[in-house]
Amino acid sequence: MKQVVYVANSDSKQIQVISINDKKILNLIQTIEVHGQIQPLKVIKKYKILYAGIRPNFHILFFKIGSNGTLKKISKIYITNSINHISSDFYNKYLFCSSYHGNCLIIISLDDKGIPKNNVQIINNINGCHFSKVVGKNNFLCVTSLKDDSINLYKFVNHQKIVLKKHFIIKTSKNSGPRHIVIHPNINIMYSINELTGNIDVWKIDLNLNTLNFLKSININYINSKNNFWSADIHITTSGKYLYTTDRMHNIISLFKVNLDGEIFNIKNYKTEIQPRSFYIDYYDKYLIVAGEISNKITIYKIANNGYLKFLMDFKVGKRPIWVLIYKLNNN
Repeated sequence: MKQVVYVANSDSKQIQVISINDKKILNLIQTIEVHGQIQPLKVIKKYKILYAGIRPNFHILFFKIGSNGTLKKISKIYITNSINHISSDFYNKYLFCSSYHGNCLIIISLDDKGIPKNNVQIINNINGCHFSKVVGKNNFLCVTSLKDDSINLYKFVNHQKIVLKKHFIIKTSKNSGPRHIVIHPNINIMYSINELTGNIDVWKIDLNLNTLNFLKSININYINSKNNFWSADIHITTSGKYLYTTDRMHNIISLFKVNLDGEIFNIKNYKTEIQPRSFYIDYYDKYLIVAGEISNKITIYKIANNGYLKFLMDFKVGKRPIWVLIYKLNNN
C-alpha cells in the first residue's frame, strides 16, 4: 500500500481512510467517527498530521498519521467560526483557516511538532473568505474573497500578535466569485477558478513587487461558455503539464493542457460524479480522485501521458463527501 485517500463525509460525520493498491483498487481500511459535520482536510507531511475542521461546535481535530495511513486522534483546538479551507505557510508554522460564513481568516500557530497552540490573529471583513494559498517562501498570502470578487494579498510581518498585514487587493471580473487557487510548480504563474462564471483567471506572479498581474481568462466549458456555472475545485499535475477543474452545475471535470509558458488550453470535458465539489491528483500524476457530494461516491481515474482520464472504478462512501485528498506514505 503506497498511497491512501482521506474522505470527509460531512453528513455522516466521519473520515474514511481508503487504500490504493497496485491494481488500482480502492479498499476501505478505517472509518473515524467525529462529533459534528466535518468539512476541510489538510495534511502536513512534515509532521505526519491530518487536520480536520468541524462544525457547528467549531473546532479543528488533529490526527497522527500511522505508517499505513490510518489515523489516531491527538486533540483539538476551538475556533470562532465554521471553516471551509485550511492551508499552511511555507515553513509550516501557521494554519490559515478560511471562513466563508464568518467572512474572516483565522490564523493558528503550530509548535515544532505541528500541534496547534493558539489563535494568534483573526482577519475580519473578507467577504466570502473561501481559500488561501502562500506564494513563494512566505512572500505573500493570497486569500479569495468570493463575494467581493477579489483576491486579497497579505504580507508576512514579524510581530508577536500579528502574522499578516494587508498588502494589495486584486479585483476579478464582476460577479465572478473567485474560489480556489493553484500555483504552477515550475514557473511564476497562478490560476484561480471563478465559481460563478466558470472562468479560470491566469496570473503572473511578481515576486519583486509581491503582487499579481492578470494575463487572461478562459472558460472551463469550451462548447458553450454562456451556460450557468457552479465551479468548485482546481488542481495542476506535479509536472505542470495538465490542469483540471470541476463544476457542480454541469457535473464535469475539465482538462487543460499547460504550455511551457503557463498558457492553458481546454482539451476535453468529462461527465463525472454528481456535484463534484472536491478532487485530488496523486503524488505521481497517475490518478485523479473526485468526490460526488450528492452521489455519495468517489471515482478514481487513471491519468494518461496526454492528460486524458480513464475511468477505473467508483466507490461508495459516507453521506455528503465534500473533501478528498491523497497522501503518499513514507515507506515508498
